[in-house]
Amino acid sequence: MSALPGRNPPVPAHAFRGYTQDMAKYILRRILISIFTIFVLITVTFFLMKMIPDGLFSDPKMSEEARQRMRALYGLDKPVIEQYFIYIRNLLHLDLGDSIAYPGRSVMTMIYDPATGNGLPTSMRLGLCSLVFSVLFGVGMGTVAGLNRGKIWDKVVILIALVGVSVPSFLVAVTLVSVFGNILGWLPTTGFSTPREMILPTICLSLGTIATLARLMRTSIVELENADYIKTARSKGLKRRTIVFKHQIRNALLPVVTVLGPLSASLLTGTFVVEAVFNIKGLGGYFVESITNRDYGLVMGLTVLFGTFLVVANLLVDIIYGFVDPRIRLAK
Repeated sequence: MSALPGRNPPVPAHAFRGYTQDMAKYILRRILISIFTIFVLITVTFFLMKMIPDGLFSDPKMSEEARQRMRALYGLDKPVIEQYFIYIRNLLHLDLGDSIAYPGRSVMTMIYDPATGNGLPTSMRLGLCSLVFSVLFGVGMGTVAGLNRGKIWDKVVILIALVGVSVPSFLVAVTLVSVFGNILGWLPTTGFSTPREMILPTICLSLGTIATLARLMRTSIVELENADYIKTARSKGLKRRTIVFKHQIRNALLPVVTVLGPLSASLLTGTFVVEAVFNIKGLGGYFVESITNRDYGLVMGLTVLFGTFLVVANLLVDIIYGFVDPRIRLAK
């Protein structure tokens, strides 16, 4: 039966099956690459850590007998290869080992403390708020600037983006605390529990990401102004709003989606500076302390956690990109 006039013909079943198979192969391939990447990250980090001196156990005040007893307690007296396979086995059971600097505490309970709820959930809540805030304002500002190139709004967005990229986060944090907390007294400057407490840390952590997304979105919008399909849409008499929302913004978002992977991972794990200035009980302080104390277990646990976040974020971006742009999915 032929298609009715004015209606699109039905999609052939074999075309739909081919699309599904292509997507399944693409997703499976990206998942396998991500698993291999995480495995390499764990392996390289483990052996690099073994090249560092004993850290807390190298204290000259500690007797040799006590040092050997502590090494045996944490399994550091075994051959390195045996330690590696033990660590991989424990990791498969979600056991990240014990902290050396905090005796009696496991790395998993330091990452997430069920009693207080601090650690990873707090950092992720801060990062998620900052990510949503960054995407909304960054994409919106970049779109406005690109569509008004050379006008006052474009110059304002460029200035904000320049400030966001140039000014370090600790200076932004101190300025926000001084102005809105101490001088005006409008907002609290510590904690991250209530909506009012979330405002300043979210703005501080988001500013650099907003600047990056705004500049990228503006550049994409400007580049697409003279694209062939945009000219074709204009020649057909399509309305300006239809061209912008249906063609221009949709395609301009592709470069933005590409950078969202690493940006999301960095935001969702929080930053030490923001957490320190606003006294937020996240993972930032633990990460710096673990490096300073050469806490093998905590360094390995946090590195695996942050690395896995980054790989998974990039995996999700790749999958989304495969849906948005079929050329990526079909590329060999």
